[in-house]
Amino acid sequence: MSTIKIALKNEGYFLTEAKASAVEVALAARPTAGAFLFGPAGAGKSELPQALGRALGREVIFFQCFPGTREDDLLVKLIPHDEAISGIMAVDGAVLEAAKASQNRPVFLILDEWDKTRPSADSFLLDFLQTGRIRFNGRSCTADRANLTVWITMNDERELSEPLLRRLPLIHFSHLPTDLVRKALQISHPDHPFISAALILYERCLMAGMAKPATIQELRQLLDAITLLGDRADWDA
Repeated sequence: MSTIKIALKNEGYFLTEAKASAVEVALAARPTAGAFLFGPAGAGKSELPQALGRALGREVIFFQCFPGTREDDLLVKLIPHDEAISGIMAVDGAVLEAAKASQNRPVFLILDEWDKTRPSADSFLLDFLQTGRIRFNGRSCTADRANLTVWITMNDERELSEPLLRRLPLIHFSHLPTDLVRKALQISHPDHPFISAALILYERCLMAGMAKPATIQELRQLLDAITLLGDRADWDA
């Protein structure tokens, strides 16, 4: 078993040996480490780099993209501030924050659901991955790419530019096989009498083609609720 797979297992994240090998390749990618993580909702794309960051002791900077996200949104964040004349203060956005942090320590930058950004953001990200440089409002900053790992999740909402897709490895996700879900539930809820029933529910979610089938976290919450409520547990509720 690979060290990556063991480290993630200790964080409660389960993946196949092949996926663990793909993660190892992503961590070794140059000039900037990281990967595009592509697959259906609920397949564990966003949780993978967060769990890996915890396992490796890396600082994690997370940005949730939203429809129409612009380059400026990645570089500056506006927050309420009582002492500012306008009542709002501009602070470093996720990409600028990660670039600065990388100059002193290893950091994971997670750009979640990148395909919600405007297409023009692809060119900005491509240049950042190629050079580590940022120029914004007369300021400049260069990331130490030896300390920077960039994870970019996608849900297939739009096509990305071909040059950008070639910049990092691409890791495809599918829903976890039932045997891995069983192992995860056995660790958190050993010998729970309803694990088999929870797995049947998971398989039926897959068979029904749900946009987001039940996740391991949700199945664990279900088992917790059943344990707490006992005979009063209502699976439908």
